[in-house]
Amino acid sequence: MLKPLLFLVELARILGILVLGGTLLWMVELTVYNQVGLDGPSYAGVAAIANLLLVFVLYRNVLQFNGWYKSERAAKLPYAATLSILVLSGILLIVIPMVTEIGL
Repeated sequence: MLKPLLFLVELARILGILVLGGTLLWMVELTVYNQVGLDGPSYAGVAAIANLLLVFVLYRNVLQFNGWYKSERAAKLPYAATLSILVLSGILLIVIPMVTEIGL
């Protein structure tokens, strides 16, 4: 009886983490893009995907173990998967805007 309620509370926590984490990351990225001379809002879609990937890795490797809902299947991402997702996120955040703006 209590497990479904805890699952819903954990789901609300995940959504809050996505919204708060995505907003904070976008504010930092927008500042960096403006300092470098890029038009930040034109890269919002690419940055949103990269932010989702970053928050996903953070949740799977750290935050899922601190929540209210305890799952028997909870496990960290494998090292290779974590590294691959972080590299992809970095490419989306750094390489794609620079290449399209500068035309390298």
